[in-house]
Amino acid sequence: MGVDPFEAALVIVGIFGAVTLLWLGRPALLAGGRGRIPRAFEVAALEGAKVPLDARQPLAYLSERLTRLGFTVADLPVRVPAVSGLGQQLLLVPFVHLDERALFVMGIESRLVGESQLMLHILTPISGRRRVETSTLAGLEHVVRPPGVEVHIALDASTVDEIWSRHRLALTRYERASRELIEPEDWRRHAAVAYEAWLQAALRSNRITLDGRGDAYRILGQPRPL
Repeated sequence: MGVDPFEAALVIVGIFGAVTLLWLGRPALLAGGRGRIPRAFEVAALEGAKVPLDARQPLAYLSERLTRLGFTVADLPVRVPAVSGLGQQLLLVPFVHLDERALFVMGIESRLVGESQLMLHILTPISGRRRVETSTLAGLEHVVRPPGVEVHIALDASTVDEIWSRHRLALTRYERASRELIEPEDWRRHAAVAYEAWLQAALRSNRITLDGRGDAYRILGQPRPL
């Protein structure tokens, strides 16, 4: 008895749909999911991409609050091309605090399934290739710290003011003169240096590996707290 082509097509479509829903339903990358991690820090103009609807109000609030805390906008929102496609996009919004010499990067990841995820990351470069970082990115808990980096994971912080306060407190352990100047136009360079350092740390921690195409990393297994 032959197979009905229409029934076979329905089965194939059903399987594809189920696989797609499983993929889209995975935890977002910023929430500890297992998405692809770009091999290099590369950003591009939005080019028609929009800030997700459910993230616009938090973005507006955080932008206003950061301005009150002394930050200025370093650049227009940008997207990460390597983490875009099939209903997913990752946007970055950078701010700098000239007096405190800090870079504040807000990440917004949207997917077809589930709410948008927000990530907040602050870094201050210190002389001697050192950095102080404060972040809400949970995945960093499972990576051995890069050399010269003091990082504080602020998952329990309830406000941006509290995150900023923790970062400033960490900075008191260093001479103010040791902080390197951060200009708005240099934010991509500072972000790229930090990104590369964390990639190398994740490789040493056996947390990521190159995917089949060699242009991105994938997260390995279930992490254990360090």
